[in-house]
Amino acid sequence: HNPEYQDSPYHNTDGPMGVSFIPKPNRLCKDFNSAMSDLGFQQCHDFNVAYPEGYGYRQGTIFNGKRVSTASAYLRPAMQRNNLTVMTETLTRRVLFNGKQVTGVEVSQGNEISQYQAVKEIIVSGGAYHSPHILLNSGVGDAKHLNEVGVPVIHDLPGVGRNLHDHPASFVAMDMSDSTSYALSWKALPRDIIQFLQYCFFRSGPMASNLFETNAYIRSLPNLDRPDMQIVFQDPFGSLSPRMSVMEIISEGLEIHGRANRSHHREAVASMLREVGLDPDTMDRYPHEFSGGQRQRIAIARAMILNPKFVVLDEPTSALDRTVQVQIVNLLRDLQQKYQLGYLFISHDLKVVRALSHRVLVMKDGDIVEHGMAHQKSARKVQFPPLPPGASPPRDLRFFARRPSHA
Repeated sequence: HNPEYQDSPYHNTDGPMGVSFIPKPNRLCKDFNSAMSDLGFQQCHDFNVAYPEGYGYRQGTIFNGKRVSTASAYLRPAMQRNNLTVMTETLTRRVLFNGKQVTGVEVSQGNEISQYQAVKEIIVSGGAYHSPHILLNSGVGDAKHLNEVGVPVIHDLPGVGRNLHDHPASFVAMDMSDSTSYALSWKALPRDIIQFLQYCFFRSGPMASNLFETNAYIRSLPNLDRPDMQIVFQDPFGSLSPRMSVMEIISEGLEIHGRANRSHHREAVASMLREVGLDPDTMDRYPHEFSGGQRQRIAIARAMILNPKFVVLDEPTSALDRTVQVQIVNLLRDLQQKYQLGYLFISHDLKVVRALSHRVLVMKDGDIVEHGMAHQKSARKVQFPPLPPGASPPRDLRFFARRPSHA
């Protein structure tokens, strides 16, 4: 049910699933959209059209200030039906066959395994991961692979469990000195209390949002036939998900890139935690249980576990006190020497730059104004020789100074 696009062929207005724009998005979203416009990207007014491209505000499954889900829109209204039974805390192990005919399902609840026979039909709807997993456990898939793992073959269908196209995401996080963003902090506590009351009484404010308020679909190369990147401008609590354990955070890259057998992930994470100076016994804890310096070590471990050759470090020490800064810089330097890493280190702190960098580029208003070796730099301004021809960014590529955090 999306009345904001009443005349669009891509939307409907008479269904139970409420969809709407966020009434009052965070004002940083306006800055994001303005920056995308300054960079020459087009605005997209509807991301559900056949070929969406550009930036703009996005809708959410929110209606009248309340989140809407398939459970609230479809399942709960049907809970009173006599022909519906919902079983929670239940894992589907496999579907049952009589020859090539599906006859039922096998499920587990705690330590008990049960089988249920179907009268009419069975619908497998476990998502991109679990649907093929159920089918493979049931004997439907590549016969060679099923024989290798000891699953009796019911039907040889090699495509099951293959050709998964995932969309890995990377974080670019920004620290702010005020409470404009949605992040949680003691400084923002008065604001958070007001916003909580605002939602309780009026169903409005940030708590009536899903925090995914604007985004962009863009092309990484101009010659591509369609966008291949999505930028989601979001105010998360930080680059480390508060819902994921340290183990899950660090091993996520291994999962996405198919590195190492899953049974070896804990061993790999433990080794990487030792590399960055953290106790492996902490891998099942959550980010809020760590100090700022420890969280930065976790972030470094997440990047390093994939054995990269090049790492982008954008203000990795800006939010840390001086003592912890020294520890993180020493860690980064040790890792660089041990693994022969290349760093692109971005910072406003000349002391940190001098401690870690070999060569320095200084930018002002998006232009490279100085360059030289790091040992030449000091707190005073040093005039470096001019850049060689072609060293500046191409004319059609524009950089912009960072907008003030209070904008």
